[in-house]
Amino acid sequence: MKQTIKTQRLLLRPVELSDATEIEGYFNDWEIIKWLSTAVPWPYPKGGTLNHIKDMIPLENVYMFAIVLKSSNQVIGNIRFTILKDRNTIYAERGFSLSREHHSKGYMNEASLAATKFIFNNTDAKEIRACNALENVASRKIKEKTKLCVSRNKNSKRTLPWWLYSRRNMGIKERGFSKKT
Repeated sequence: MKQTIKTQRLLLRPVELSDATEIEGYFNDWEIIKWLSTAVPWPYPKGGTLNHIKDMIPLENVYMFAIVLKSSNQVIGNIRFTILKDRNTIYAERGFSLSREHHSKGYMNEASLAATKFIFNNTDAKEIRACNALENVASRKIKEKTKLCVSRNKNSKRTLPWWLYSRRNMGIKERGFSKKT
């Protein structure tokens, strides 16, 4: 079930092909892209976002949300979860990006918490995993503020150990949030 999530200031809705131009506009920025996987090319190819969205939309195990400001209906970022299985654990890997002009305003904290609750409540994921470039202090702070804890080393000189959300960290009961969150 891929649906729209509402927060105080944001709408998180499934990414659409029509979002590609806006996303590519902020994504094609070295200050954004330098923190991502080395698999992401630089310079970012024209039309690369549209192709990526076309590849992601049909996948049932991918939840890719456009982060939209309610006040202006502007797409300012995206957050993606890929549901995977590791031995006996079903988990989601999380990645996100946000336009530079919208950094340091709490938008990604707000989006991360809401989307994480959605994933735990609407999938079988028991954990949410994310990694972080060592020098990306802002991303690390988002992980800390949104209740991630360091889990294990990914054996990379470029990234910190895996960060981990679990239902317990988030105050979540099996397949549902407690009223305290």
